[in-house]
Amino acid sequence: LLLPRIAQWCRDGDGARGVRTCTLLLTPPTEVHAPPFPAVHTGDAAEAERLLRGLANVRVLRKRLSPDLVSESFERMAQPCRVVVSGPGQFNTAARAMLEELVNVEEQVTILSA
Repeated sequence: LLLPRIAQWCRDGDGARGVRTCTLLLTPPTEVHAPPFPAVHTGDAAEAERLLRGLANVRVLRKRLSPDLVSESFERMAQPCRVVVSGPGQFNTAARAMLEELVNVEEQVTILSA
């Protein structure tokens, strides 16, 4: 939904502006009876890859979140850093639990519902 904005924030990712590091995880769609945002054109994996292609601070991965991926991604980030997590409820809960092993979640993590 926000792919064009995310791409621009990644382009602005120098210094204190924009997004310095972005990892987008693409997984197969689940069965949904009604779209969560019916008035919004939903993107797909091809659109995400097209919009983010060529940005040095972006990785697009076709995999699920894992503790190893969270740890490796956190190690790549400039410190101190703020981690922003945005996804469905179960994804956010899992991400928070994985981040608790690495950071002070209350001070360094923002979780947004998608």
